[in-house]
Amino acid sequence: MWLKWRRYFLALSLLGLIGAGYSGLSYLSAVAKSGAGFKAKTLCSALFISGRTPESVDQQEFNGLHPLLDYISVQIDRAGNQVQASLLGLGARKAVFRKGYGCTLTSPDKSLADLPALPSVVPAKDDPIAKGVQTAIPGIDYARLTTALDQAFAEPQPKDPKRTRAVLVVKDGQLIAERYAPGFGPEMALAGYSMTKTLNGLMLGHLIDQGRLDLKAPAPVPAWQQPGDPRAVITLEQLVWMSSGLGGDESASNPLSDLVKMIFASDDIILYSNDIPSSKPPGTKFRYSTITSNILSGIIRRTMGENATDYYALPTNLIFKPLGASSALIEPDAAGTFVGGSFAYASARDWARIGQLLAQNGVWNGQQIIPQGWMAFASQPGPQGQVRQYGGQIWLNRPMPDGQLRMPKVPEDLLLMTGQFGQIVAAMPGQNVVIVRLGETRNWDYTADTQDLIVPILEAFSARN
Repeated sequence: MWLKWRRYFLALSLLGLIGAGYSGLSYLSAVAKSGAGFKAKTLCSALFISGRTPESVDQQEFNGLHPLLDYISVQIDRAGNQVQASLLGLGARKAVFRKGYGCTLTSPDKSLADLPALPSVVPAKDDPIAKGVQTAIPGIDYARLTTALDQAFAEPQPKDPKRTRAVLVVKDGQLIAERYAPGFGPEMALAGYSMTKTLNGLMLGHLIDQGRLDLKAPAPVPAWQQPGDPRAVITLEQLVWMSSGLGGDESASNPLSDLVKMIFASDDIILYSNDIPSSKPPGTKFRYSTITSNILSGIIRRTMGENATDYYALPTNLIFKPLGASSALIEPDAAGTFVGGSFAYASARDWARIGQLLAQNGVWNGQQIIPQGWMAFASQPGPQGQVRQYGGQIWLNRPMPDGQLRMPKVPEDLLLMTGQFGQIVAAMPGQNVVIVRLGETRNWDYTADTQDLIVPILEAFSARN
């Protein structure tokens, strides 16, 4: 997400050298706020959710972006469970950890409101994934499987490291392969980034099934209901399919883009999204958008009504508790809205459970916990999908205009959760296979690299199928 920060921070250094006036200082402060928010939030979550060391985060998340990131100083307050950051005293941001809710960004002079205690989740201890790797299943070529994992962790280009952190393979609900990089392990919750969007979609599908939301109706966004506002006709379905026609700068490499300011410099993603304009007629063009997923987060929150306890318990009660996914959480913004576009954490095994839920069409232990109607809708591409590769807040592998699959060696029924830096949960219902890959890869190719990960693993099952 941050590969191109260097040119923006270079611009900042030039501003400092030429002694820019008020407008330059204002610009510098705005960019500093985004950068400080990024560094405070990333470090806070890594320390207090994942249990990593500051040195590990400096080396893997921050190192190599640009030397000026070193000038964004941080202060870690372990007693107060928080991290503060600023760039030469400008743009200060504070990230505060709260149990069950992860880290939330705000200004150093602000306090966060108390949130209700979340329902307890009994960790899955007896399910096939929790029992660990099964190595005596007939028909699996374990030598080929080992080679596939070796390949996933290999570093053929040390100057451009893959930094694979975890790879898990689940077949027929059983964990048959699992490997971690040094410093990472089965109990460590790690960032899913945009894989959060699929969790957001599952919550949305639950509310649609209850009749509390209508996919075909105009999206219930109060800020769009003013006379003459072209956004008033955008349907919920178009938001889900990311064909709403909304504008906004989604560049993750620009510290002053709408996306970056929304999640790292703003305290309220709903309030920020109110100013995102319409740029195209709705329903005419696919445009992948984290801003759109955060708008869906706002819709979920408003639909849940005034009972805050029900809202905050929704992901736990709907998804995490039935799965025994005790490490999983979605972090809220300072106004209390889950950042549904990018801020979920879970252990690799819990990500695997979520993938298995998808592979089983929303069924867990014989119970339909995700409505069948939503699973059917989400697994079909929207009419304006990117060559029909995107469904209901999840990526697909459907034929392109030339009739070829985007990933021709991967099953067509693939349901693919993806996140920045190469986060992958690949669920293949027809083969009942789930593959999880977590890492910190700066240049992950979501077509080529994902296929290169999946295919060697599937080949290990060829003798069985």
